[in-house]
Amino acid sequence: MSPLKVHVIPKIGAHAIEDVDQHVLRDLLAPIWHTKPEAAAKALNRLNLTLTHAAALGRPVDLQACVKARALLGKQRHETEHIPALSYTEAPKFYQWLCSLDTTASRALRFLMLTFARTSEVRLAVSDEIEGDVWSLAAKRTKTNESRRIPLVLEAQALVSGRSGNLFAA
Repeated sequence: MSPLKVHVIPKIGAHAIEDVDQHVLRDLLAPIWHTKPEAAAKALNRLNLTLTHAAALGRPVDLQACVKARALLGKQRHETEHIPALSYTEAPKFYQWLCSLDTTASRALRFLMLTFARTSEVRLAVSDEIEGDVWSLAAKRTKTNESRRIPLVLEAQALVSGRSGNLFAA
């Protein structure tokens, strides 16, 4: 809903759905089409879903309005810039630097590096999930919806020992 709340509803929220055509959508998205291409594409996608739902309800809408608006807006010029990953050769030095810090974030990042878990799994880790040298994640906590058991090396165990509740809460 965020793209709709931020970019669509404030500008055309008062329009009747039947009045939304490719020209309205072009005028709406043109200011962000090249400057915020991901947000514009998501907003156009959500608008397409909204128009499809309106059509299913029997409203007389143009189901091709989003396709036509995309044609009017043209190709997006934005080029994705990927954030470079840390080289594996630099990882030990980075880890040692993290060890010199005494913050929740540095402990959480060290735990992440030692377990190869997902960031959300580490951020939401609780002491009840850890038993001895194994971290057990319930299916609802994993991306694949399959439970996982992650063996913990001694250093990972030391990072969580004596802590209770949310392990990496600030």
